[in-house]
Amino acid sequence: VPKKMGTALGPVSYAARTPVPKDWILRGTGVHGPENGEVMKLVLWNRLKQRRPQRTGCDLAELQEFYRMEVAIVWWMFGLCF
Repeated sequence: VPKKMGTALGPVSYAARTPVPKDWILRGTGVHGPENGEVMKLVLWNRLKQRRPQRTGCDLAELQEFYRMEVAIVWWMFGLCF
């Protein structure tokens, strides 16, 4: 993972931004401060890096074979016990 990719992966600083014009309307609630493109790039990068592979082997044929074996083993154990 690169430490810095242009200005997108560095530490986020509001000091490096140009001042927001007074006639701009704030989108959202503003709870986390004014919107910052650098923060958004960092969030998207982190989401991309945290993706995990999806489950494989859960198509219909695989599941039917798995449950067929499960039922066979249960009946076999039932036959051994009683």
